[in-house]
Amino acid sequence: TSTIASHLPRAVGLAFAVERAAQLGVETEWPTDAVVVCSFGDASANHSTATGAINAALHSAHQGIPVPVLFVCEDNGIGISVRTPTEWIDSAYGHRPG
Repeated sequence: TSTIASHLPRAVGLAFAVERAAQLGVETEWPTDAVVVCSFGDASANHSTATGAINAALHSAHQGIPVPVLFVCEDNGIGISVRTPTEWIDSAYGHRPG
């Protein structure tokens, strides 16, 4: 368990680094076609750390800078004893480009 969404910025950074290393021909412990998978819960989706990391990945992709990261949000409708509004995760994140 991590502090709410604290692993998302690292996931974005790692995804950027894997792709950049492949472009530069630098060897890493990850394959050049690696995809970073990052999971989090629906309560974390509203945390500034999560929104910042997701926005960084989207902004990079929009500029044509590959960031091979897959964000997986478990939307179970509960976030720290508070209900997440119905369809909030899909509405806020489900249709974003990149």
